[in-house]
Amino acid sequence: MQELSLPWTIWLTDWRFEPVPIAAAVLAVAFYYAAARRLAWQHPDYRLTRGQQAAFLSAVGLTLFTILSPIDTIGELYSFTVHMVQHLLMIIPVPILVLLGLPEWMLAPLFRLRPVHWGMRLFTQPIIATVLFNLVFMGWHIPRLYELSLTNYTAHELQHLTFLASGLISWWPIMGPRYQLQTPFLKIAYIFVQKLPPTLLGAVLVFAEAPLYAAYANQPVRLWGWSPLLDQQMGGVVMWIPAGIVYLIILSVVFFRWIGNEETEGFEQQSTFV
Repeated sequence: MQELSLPWTIWLTDWRFEPVPIAAAVLAVAFYYAAARRLAWQHPDYRLTRGQQAAFLSAVGLTLFTILSPIDTIGELYSFTVHMVQHLLMIIPVPILVLLGLPEWMLAPLFRLRPVHWGMRLFTQPIIATVLFNLVFMGWHIPRLYELSLTNYTAHELQHLTFLASGLISWWPIMGPRYQLQTPFLKIAYIFVQKLPPTLLGAVLVFAEAPLYAAYANQPVRLWGWSPLLDQQMGGVVMWIPAGIVYLIILSVVFFRWIGNEETEGFEQQSTFV
């Protein structure tokens, strides 16, 4: 089989216009600002900050980028590594930006609905959130399910939706409005446990001695001329190292905020004593 290198021009030309995701993004932004305006009319103190607006709009824009840019086509047809980049964008920065962009007062009317409250209390429990996220993430990388997502449009869209939903659930106990873990120690322990399965999967992909996914192994066109095994190993590196760095950064932020709060409380207690 003659192997060909994928032309670099695909990064410039393979941008798609799909009405459904674009319409969904427009509706999400419209609903975001409509809800904020309505609640601000009822409560003048409720105002979206520039940071919250930037975070939410960035989440919407990044989501569209992951599914309409050449990343989607290249990852689905030619490169496991690029597909891993797409998946990590969906489970790490997009959910984080969504949660940073949603103030608690905007979601409070939903939280007052008993089914929503019960559902959030259930799915944001650390054990349930961890198991759910890792079942979704690890499950879709089982070769048979992964191959199905490459050949079946419905499965592919379901994969993306479940990545986004489980990503939101996984980050909610750390930074979501309400339903957070109560202490920094629990948050640190949760982050540490949450990052282990993707790290292990990355290690499996890096040290595998043969390609695990036939769709890439049988593809004669290669991104950057990489062999299927090298492509798989680089995908594992992406999952292992950059994703691990993000988790480490979040863990460090929680830790140093914890230390800072402890020092502030200690100083206040000394001042009160004096």
